[in-house]
Amino acid sequence: ATASLSTASFREVCPGATGQPSAGCPRRLPIIFGSGSACASRSAAATGFTTLTDFPAFIESLALAQSAVNAFAAMRRSDQDLAAIAAAADAFEAALLLLWSAPAAASEVTLPIRVAYAGAIFLAADFGFFFGHYLGHKVPFLWEFHKVHHSAKVLTPLTNYRFHPLDRVLLGLCIGITSGVVKGAFGFAFPGGIGEIALVNISVLVLFNLTANLRHSHVWLSYGWHLSHVFSSPAQHQIHHGTAPRHIDKNFGLMLSLWDWLAGSLYVPRRREELEFGLTGGEHKEYNSLWRLYTLPLVKAGSGLFGRGDRQSADPRLHGDPRLHGET
Repeated sequence: ATASLSTASFREVCPGATGQPSAGCPRRLPIIFGSGSACASRSAAATGFTTLTDFPAFIESLALAQSAVNAFAAMRRSDQDLAAIAAAADAFEAALLLLWSAPAAASEVTLPIRVAYAGAIFLAADFGFFFGHYLGHKVPFLWEFHKVHHSAKVLTPLTNYRFHPLDRVLLGLCIGITSGVVKGAFGFAFPGGIGEIALVNISVLVLFNLTANLRHSHVWLSYGWHLSHVFSSPAQHQIHHGTAPRHIDKNFGLMLSLWDWLAGSLYVPRRREELEFGLTGGEHKEYNSLWRLYTLPLVKAGSGLFGRGDRQSADPRLHGDPRLHGET
């Protein structure tokens, strides 16, 4: 009944419609039909609904849903309610337009724009890592999974892969969201497509790979006092793994330490420091097998989430251990 009603309503407002709107179709529906719509506010060539037109079933369902709402409201609602529903439909259309459309004319992609795009992707991805890493330490539920990485008493390049799968999911989500915002913004501005500068990507990749293995090692490499306020050195990440009170919850950044500087979590050493790795209170001893590395975080996170057992960790990050404040 709803399908019949919606179809009838659509044909009523678009006489002669046979699946595509006619030239006399009111503006409320063109958003749903993509670049083939004859009644779009822009010309078919100018509109850029290239993404939605790849999903014809989704597009058609939106058309039917919108016309069904309008027809049902006309029969059962007062004029005031109908106006409110129409306003909501217009707002929904505007949201889709913002998300899926593109500028009327394709803009030229110059070299500075491509460089800016590559740089913006780098900044967005690095910030996404920082934010996900920050959450992994500050949210008790998430910290139970990130503990797997910090339970290593000795840092080696293999420590790069010592993560609980759910911890990696969190980081991937944060990086994907921040990078996606940048890609979406540039894709909106340049519907013809835009490519990153390979030289920028290669430079970042080489710089990271030259130092990535040193981040999880006992080789001390510092960038110096000034440069370390912008770029995160291997020494700063080793400090991040330290168990001393002054080192806990410091230096979350991946490539840039700028985010830590802004967030107040930056720690730049003046000289080499003696470091002890692992978890405080000897908690790292609990993660002594592959099975426990995967299952213990689930048990502890579940206990904390449902209020069973001791919700406090042996690590002072979770319950205000006096060692954090220099009292002992």
